[in-house]
Amino acid sequence: MFQVYGIRHHGPGSARNILEALDEQAPDLILVEGPSDSGMPLEFIGTDALTPPVALLVYDPRDYKQATFYPFATFSPEWQAIEFAHKKNIPVAFIDLPLSIIKEWGKQAALRLSLAPEEKTAEYSGDPLGEIARLAGYSDSEAWWDLMFERKPGKAVFEHIGRLMEALRDDLPGSPMALNTAREAWMREAIRKHLKKFQNIAVICGAFHAPALQATSRIPSATDKKILKGLKAKKMASTWVPWSYDRLAYQSGYKAGVLSPAWYELLFASPEDAPARWMVRAARLLREQDFDASSAQVIDAIRLTKTLATLRNQEVPGIAELLESVISVLGSGATEKLEWLHRQIVIGEKMGSVSPKVPRIPLQEDIEKTLRKTRLNKDWNTAGTIEKKLDLRKENQQEASIFLYRLQLIDIFWGKRIDNSPYNTGSFSEAWVLERQPAFDLAIIEAGVWGNTLPEACLAKVKHGIRNQKKLEKLSALLYHSLIADLPLLVAELIVAIREVAAHSRDVRDMMKSVPELATILRYGQTRKTETGAVAAILDSIFPRFCIGLPSLVQQIDPEQAEIIRRYMLRIQRNLHILPDPNFAGYWLEALDRIAGLPAAHPKIKGISTRLRFERRHINATQMEEELYLALSRGQSPEDTAFWLEGFLTGNRLQILYQPALWEKLNQWIADISEEAFLIILPVLRRTFDNNSVAERKKILDAAKFGLPHYLLDSEEENLDPKRKVLITNTLQQLLGWNLG
Repeated sequence: MFQVYGIRHHGPGSARNILEALDEQAPDLILVEGPSDSGMPLEFIGTDALTPPVALLVYDPRDYKQATFYPFATFSPEWQAIEFAHKKNIPVAFIDLPLSIIKEWGKQAALRLSLAPEEKTAEYSGDPLGEIARLAGYSDSEAWWDLMFERKPGKAVFEHIGRLMEALRDDLPGSPMALNTAREAWMREAIRKHLKKFQNIAVICGAFHAPALQATSRIPSATDKKILKGLKAKKMASTWVPWSYDRLAYQSGYKAGVLSPAWYELLFASPEDAPARWMVRAARLLREQDFDASSAQVIDAIRLTKTLATLRNQEVPGIAELLESVISVLGSGATEKLEWLHRQIVIGEKMGSVSPKVPRIPLQEDIEKTLRKTRLNKDWNTAGTIEKKLDLRKENQQEASIFLYRLQLIDIFWGKRIDNSPYNTGSFSEAWVLERQPAFDLAIIEAGVWGNTLPEACLAKVKHGIRNQKKLEKLSALLYHSLIADLPLLVAELIVAIREVAAHSRDVRDMMKSVPELATILRYGQTRKTETGAVAAILDSIFPRFCIGLPSLVQQIDPEQAEIIRRYMLRIQRNLHILPDPNFAGYWLEALDRIAGLPAAHPKIKGISTRLRFERRHINATQMEEELYLALSRGQSPEDTAFWLEGFLTGNRLQILYQPALWEKLNQWIADISEEAFLIILPVLRRTFDNNSVAERKKILDAAKFGLPHYLLDSEEENLDPKRKVLITNTLQQLLGWNLG
C-alpha cells in the first residue's frame, strides 16, 4: 500500500499538512521527489550539521558544468518529511530521474533544436496553474494557490489537490512533456521496487506529478520500462552547501522559487498570528531607521490588513495586503522609504550554514580554516553585500587581502576591490565589497582538482593557464595579481613566461597595455614586500620598443580604438616617474613628438600628445599654442578639431581657464563654425566636458558669461617675491619630477 501527497515546493501550508498526514499514516518508508543519483545520505537533515536554507549540490565529478542545486528551507515540505523520517527512524529515499539522465536529456534536446530549429513540438509548455488562477480571477498563480491550498489546514487538502491535477492533466493541450513522462515512469518503477520490501509507503512529490504516481498500480510496469529503455545513469557526487532566501526567491531566477521566503517562514512557524508578527517586525525595522512607527500605527495597519482580506474574500491576509497596509499606514502612502524594507521582511536576508560534520574536500577545509584565521568567516556566512576596509599595515588584515586575491585566481570573486573608494587613502588601505554566491561552493569543488590547499590550487591552475598564453597584457595582469596574492612560486613562473614572450613580441598594442600593469608592480612592490628587480628588467626590454612602435599604432584608426589608446597613454604618463630607467622619459617624449607631427595620426591622439608634452614641460606655452592654433585652424575639419580638443582637454578640462590664449582661441573657433557643423561635433564636445563637477561647470559658465578672472589675465611677475618663487619652483620640481626652469 502506498499514498501519494502532492505538494507545492517550498509551500508552508504543504509542510504543515504533510506532517499531519505522515503522523496519521505512520508509514514504514518515505519516498521523496529528488535525484536518485545524488549519492549523498540524507541523514544530516534535522541535525545540527545543517541550518536551512541549504541546498543539495549534485554534480558530475568529471564535468562540473553538469551540476544542479536542490534548495531546501525550513518550510519546504520535503525537508519536513525527511526530518520526520529521521525522528521516527523511518527509511527515506529520493526516487526521481537521475540528474545525469536529465542533463543528457537536455543536451540532446538542445542538439535536436539546433539541427531542426523550425521543428514544432506538440508538447504543452504553458502555465496550467496560471490559466486556472486567471479563471478564478487571480493574476498571480502563486497567490491563488496560496489561498486555495496553503491556507487550508489538514491532510484532506491533498485529496483535493490530486483531483484538481488529474482534471488539469486530462485537459492539457498537446501531449505530456516527454521529460516529465520519463521522470514519472522512473518514479513509478521506484515505487514498485520498494513495494516489494515495504507495506506502507508515503510518496511526496510535486502536485503536478501526483496523479501519475497514484496510477502506479494501474499502469503496467512493461509500459514504464519501454519509456525508460536505453536510459543509463552515470555516477554523480554531491554535498550540502549554504543557500539564502534571496536565491530562493523568484527574483533570483530559481524556477521553483517563492515570491516571499521571509513571509513563508512566518506562515510555517506561526500561521495564526503571522500577519501581526510580520507587521511588528516591519515597525521595528522602521524605528531602527528613525522612521515613525508607533504601536497605534501597528494596530491600525493590522486592522487594515484584515479589512483588505475581507473585501477580497480571503480568510486570512496575504503578503499583498500586508505591503499595502505598511505603505498606507506606516509609510503615509509613500513607497520610496520602504523599498529597502522589501528585501528584509518579504524576501529576507537569512543564509543557511553547513557544519564541518558534512564531508568536504580538502580545499574546502583549507578555505574554511583561512576564513577563521582572517576573521572573515562571519562575512562568508552572511547574505547580501558587505563593505570591508582593510589596513595592510596590520598583519591579519593583510592576510585577509591576500586571501581575497587568491580566491580570485581560482575564479571565486567573493571580494571586489573598490578602486575609487574614499577609504583608499594610500597604498596601505583597501576597500572591498563582499557578496557570497551559493555557486562559489561548486567553484571550490571544481578548483579542488588543482590542489588541496588554496595556494596549491592557485599555483597549479594559473600555471596550466599560461602554458599557451602569448599576450603580455594577460601575463602582466596575472603577475601583479600573483604578487599581491603573495605567491612567490607563481611569480617566478610568470616572470619566466613574460621574459620569453617579451623577447619575441612585436605587438605594440600588447606592450602598451602591459606597461601600466608592470609599473603598478613597481609602485606597490614595497608595500607587499616583493622583489621588483625582475619586473624592471622586463620593462627595460619592452618600453623602448613600445615607444618606437607607438606612432605607427595610432595612424588610420577609428575613434573607438583611439579612445582605448588615449586612456593607456594617460596611465603611462602618470607612471612615468616610477619607471626604472631615467631615459624612459626621453623615449616617451620622442614618441609623442613624432605623433604630434603625423598627418595620419588620429586627432584625438595628437591632442593628448600635445597636452602630455606640455605637462612634462617638454614644450613651452608658446609651442603648445602653436599646435593649438594649427588644430583649430580653418584648414581642419570640425570633426577632427573636436576630436583633437577631446584628447587635449579630457581629464584636465579646467586648463582652458588657466591658459588665456587657449580660452580665446577656443572661443573664437566656436563662434566661427557653422550651425550645421556645430550639431555634428556636439556629441564629441559633450563627451569632452561630461565628467566635470558642478563647481567646474559653474567656473566655465561664469567665464563664458563674464570673461576670465583678472588674475588669470595678468601675466606680469613684477610683484612676485623672487625667494618665494624659487622655493615653490624647487618644491614642485621635487614632487612632480619636472624641470621647471
